[in-house]
Amino acid sequence: MSFDLILNTADVYRTAALANPHTRFFVLKGNHDWTRDLERRSAFDVFAALVADAPNIVIVTRPVIENGLVFYPWHPLWDAKETLSKITDKILFGHFDVEFGEHNMVPTELGFERIFTGHDHKARRLKRHGTEVIVVGSMQPYAHGEEADDSLYVTLRPEEVPAAGDLRNKCVRILGQFDGDIDCLQITYKQEKTADDGSIEQVTLGDFDMERLFGEAFAEAGVSAERTQIVLGQYQAKRTAAGV
Repeated sequence: MSFDLILNTADVYRTAALANPHTRFFVLKGNHDWTRDLERRSAFDVFAALVADAPNIVIVTRPVIENGLVFYPWHPLWDAKETLSKITDKILFGHFDVEFGEHNMVPTELGFERIFTGHDHKARRLKRHGTEVIVVGSMQPYAHGEEADDSLYVTLRPEEVPAAGDLRNKCVRILGQFDGDIDCLQITYKQEKTADDGSIEQVTLGDFDMERLFGEAFAEAGVSAERTQIVLGQYQAKRTAAGV
């Protein structure tokens, strides 16, 4: 992330905070706001330092409770359900996995009335364990699978294009071959598989040493030996608990 972008973002928040002194701005640290080595600072930490003197901007790097609202950041080593298990407030804001995941799965079992979450890019509502989950989604969807409706991203077969109407403000994906011109914001092509496409009959896997791969990847990323051992220990503990 460029220094210009960090400074501009901080300026926008500081301007908004100054113009609205009675409004509290909560900024949650998400999964893209960490470095691979947890001992090193990220662009998010620089942003946090730039707005630190704004009294109504709250940087959420650990659970924060205010006026019955719970704000929970993403953390690579925290288990959301475990960390939040003793909290009795009923409205939660976080950055959770919704459909699959382990340590960061949305904690609907804990009795919250309503949970607002980012992370998942497609906006929607669902109910699980009696808890309403509002997935806020991307503010600007940038892929065909991220939009809740077809107001921006449209997928068409070639024969559907003539009847598709005005596409000038659409991002269009064509399934198959199409030789005509389309007046649109963006166009991509995706070839569908056919019965003639070859299939892989057999895959032979060699020896797989997860600990060695962990060690090599962490060493390449500059992660300290101490932090590497902590993560490996957690990995082995989860494997043992799962009976693997």
